[in-house]
Amino acid sequence: MTAYEKVMAARDANKLTSVDYIAHMFGDSFIELHGDRRYADDKAVVAGLAMLFDTPVTVIGIEKGRNTKERVERNFGQAHPEGYRKALRLMKQAEKFRRPVLCLVDTSGAYPGIGAEERGQGQAIAENLMEMMTLKTPVLTVLIGEGGSGGAHSLVHKAGRGLRTVDVVYLEVECLCLIDDESLFGVGERLGSGGEVGVFGVIEDGHRTYAAYLYAVAAVFDVALKFAVAVCNAYVFAVKG
Repeated sequence: MTAYEKVMAARDANKLTSVDYIAHMFGDSFIELHGDRRYADDKAVVAGLAMLFDTPVTVIGIEKGRNTKERVERNFGQAHPEGYRKALRLMKQAEKFRRPVLCLVDTSGAYPGIGAEERGQGQAIAENLMEMMTLKTPVLTVLIGEGGSGGAHSLVHKAGRGLRTVDVVYLEVECLCLIDDESLFGVGERLGSGGEVGVFGVIEDGHRTYAAYLYAVAAVFDVALKFAVAVCNAYVFAVKG
C-alpha cells in the first residue's frame, strides 16, 4: 500500500470505533464516567470502568462516531481540553486504586477551535504527557485508527509501548506536512504506519468474524496488561526493598 492508501484505510468509515470495542469486549461491565470536574463533559472522549475478563481496568477511548449525526455529537473525534482533563482525572483515579489503564486512540488531532485554545488546549495535552510519565500504574495504548498530532500523544504513555490493529497510521509527519503547506500526495513514504515508526506492536486481523477478532484482541489486551502489572509490582517491591 502507498502512504496515501494507508491513510485512507485508517479513515475508513466502516472500521470499528472505540464504542464498538468497548461494547463487544466489556459488555455490561462497562460503567461510563463523565466530566472533567472543571468545565464540561467532552463526548469525543469515552471513559469509564470495566472488567477485562477477571481484571478491573480503566478504559479511555477517543470516539469519532459512525454517521453524520454521531460524528457531529462526538466532534469528529477531536477532543476539547475538558476531554483530556477527563482522561487524566480517570488515570489518576486508576493510579489511586491500582487499576491498569487501557487507551483506545482514533483521532485526527485535538480540536483547534478558538474556544478550545481559550480553555487551555495546549496546556491540557502537556499536562497529560507530563503526568503519564510518572503515573504509577500500567498504561496500554492501542491505536485503532488515526493517531494524529497531540490529540494522540496525550493518551500514549511515553515511557512504555503500545499495540495497534491493522490499517492504522501514526500521523505526526502528515500534520507537519500540512502545517508546512505541503501536499499530502507529495509526502510519499514519509508517512508511516504505527509499525514503521517503531512504536506499536501489531494485532493481526486474521479472524473470519468480528466476534472472533474482538475476543482475540481482548485476550491480547489481558495478557499485555497483566504483564505490565507484574512488572510494575516487581519494580515497587525492588524499590521498597
